[in-house]
Amino acid sequence: MIGNIPITGLNPDEAVERVHSVYDLPVVLDYLGNKIMLEIPENIDYEALRIELEEKINRTYAKNSFLNYLMGKFSQEPIRMQLTFSKLSDSFREFLRNEIVPRYDIYPMPTQPDGNSFRAGHEGRVLEIESSLEKIDEARKSDTGRIAALTVDPLPQSQANIKNLEVQLRSVIDTWQDRDQITEIFLSDPESGQSFDLARRNRQDLAPEIAFTAASTMKLPIMISSYIRMDEEPSSFTMRTLRLMITESKNDQTDWMMENIIGGPLAPFEVTEDLEKLGLTNSFLAGYFYLGAPLLDLVHTEANSRTDINLNPDVTIRRQLKIWGS
Repeated sequence: MIGNIPITGLNPDEAVERVHSVYDLPVVLDYLGNKIMLEIPENIDYEALRIELEEKINRTYAKNSFLNYLMGKFSQEPIRMQLTFSKLSDSFREFLRNEIVPRYDIYPMPTQPDGNSFRAGHEGRVLEIESSLEKIDEARKSDTGRIAALTVDPLPQSQANIKNLEVQLRSVIDTWQDRDQITEIFLSDPESGQSFDLARRNRQDLAPEIAFTAASTMKLPIMISSYIRMDEEPSSFTMRTLRLMITESKNDQTDWMMENIIGGPLAPFEVTEDLEKLGLTNSFLAGYFYLGAPLLDLVHTEANSRTDINLNPDVTIRRQLKIWGS
């Protein structure tokens, strides 16, 4: 036996040729089902192998072996030889890096803007070179199944870039916005902390933080302020009032939440303080919602004090709602 290859009945030249026929086959690299035939240069010294085999045969069947054989003293031991392989060349590392990686590796891609829509992203995969070299080395030394399943590491789809979304929104605004209209969009990602605030008019950027009439959107901060002050689970009546305030924008229920949960006639100031704690320094509430409710304060902020743009945030809009902000 030479390695795992039987050579019974063969002369040294035939035995070496049989070994050569096995290890002359290419190694198949398997990159996730993609098959690459790799011809590996001679890595066995076949001449040295033939000489070693002849020496073992000569020692086993020396002249005195015949006499021992006639006298029944000859005990034939099978000839077993191990193969010695040369070290795997560093050129294989360069082959993987320069040929396999550029052809088969895929790097993850986030969702990308594509006109007025988005192009889906995808996961990635990268070849683990050192582990793959070990598998190639094992495959080239094998007399059966000369296949090296390369090690490929998956890469998760990269997170969408919020800046790409900002670019996309600019394109959408510029496509659909009428002349002299103003559009402002603020977005914040609570996980990454990234945010943007863009304002556009006539395909031009404007300084953001433009004051506008908040109207019933201010009922969301009122809901937040209400929950801040409720230490226990709200009653069924309170829940129904909250639901009507948010889903149907009921003014009476909104006033009830401010008066009974947030706290009395100055509850709008409490809502404004909560907004400031959240960093919304340009948003405020200055009165109740009922018809004829008094204006509690004329609030000036950086946003509603701008002189370059004035959208006329009206304190009397929609039945004297004393609400405005940005």
